[in-house]
Amino acid sequence: MASNKCSYNGIELRYKCGCGETHTVDLVTSDRFKWNGSFESPTITPQVLRERSILLPVLVIHRCRHAVTAGVIAYASDCTNLLLAGKSQPMPDW
Repeated sequence: MASNKCSYNGIELRYKCGCGETHTVDLVTSDRFKWNGSFESPTITPQVLRERSILLPVLVIHRCRHAVTAGVIAYASDCTNLLLAGKSQPMPDW
């Protein structure tokens, strides 16, 4: 039996990302994102972009842009996590 890769509360789809963050996609109040309804092998369209600023001694921008297809996250080359940029990996279990 396959493991769940995401959760859905009726409004938002949540999933763990290889960047270390839990990403949330609004499926109800925004018509931007679509989900195939699968918990074991989710596909989310279009690409997801998450950016946040982190104030350390200097301002750092964390960018995670990726596509989710059949339970695999394909990271864009402009991700700030250099270990993930341009690579693909299976979604972690929820």
